[in-house]
Amino acid sequence: MMTDDAKKKAMAHIQSDIDKWPATKEDIMAACNGVEELTLQEKEVFDQSLPGGTYDTPADVMKAM
Repeated sequence: MMTDDAKKKAMAHIQSDIDKWPATKEDIMAACNGVEELTLQEKEVFDQSLPGGTYDTPADVMKAM
């Protein structure tokens, strides 16, 4: 489970670094790899927490988690 701090960092990343929506989980995780604010462990938890699929908005990503 992601901590509240990690969720905030992930949401900030999703809102600012993903320019094209809808986005697949693969698109989101690829963009996430370059984010220095998230630790490797936070990225792994994020990957494990996010179901596969396509998301229309950042809010949809957070709902899925």
